[in-house]
Amino acid sequence: FLRRVTAQQHPAGYWSEGGGPVVLYNFVYAEALGVYYAMSRDVQVLPALEKAAAFHWHFTYPDGRNVETIDQRNPYHETVASGNVGFTFSPLGRSYLDRQWKRGSNPTADVIASLVQHGDEGALSDAAAKADDSFVLSEDGVPRAATIRRGPWFVCLSAYTGAVANNRWHQD
Repeated sequence: FLRRVTAQQHPAGYWSEGGGPVVLYNFVYAEALGVYYAMSRDVQVLPALEKAAAFHWHFTYPDGRNVETIDQRNPYHETVASGNVGFTFSPLGRSYLDRQWKRGSNPTADVIASLVQHGDEGALSDAAAKADDSFVLSEDGVPRAATIRRGPWFVCLSAYTGAVANNRWHQD
């Protein structure tokens, strides 16, 4: 089943629940695949974990909060995301966790226990040293979203559109 979940990931590193990214719920998929990978060492899921880490690396505000601009259904939240075990299996994922913890995330006891029990240690990414960065998320060659970081400034642009759904629980 989790290989099927992996296959449903968009090449840009997110799982859609209707018509574009759902930033907040992307963590659920990364955690499930991270625990699965920790127990199985099924290398077929590693690329999905790496892409999810890159997606969150780019779509996180400098203060550690999730970018809601591209989230198809979740509004802005005050909480600094803490990440989960799925981020421990790649250098960029570990850099994401490091950045989030330095920005004041408050991992729950369950998240900490999962990290201790299932997480991997390793090097951080060189990308973490870059303060200025521009990123464009493209789908089928069409730019759909962009983030630009310059010093203390951060901009996110979105070209995602979608019809209003009758049911917000798209996976149902």
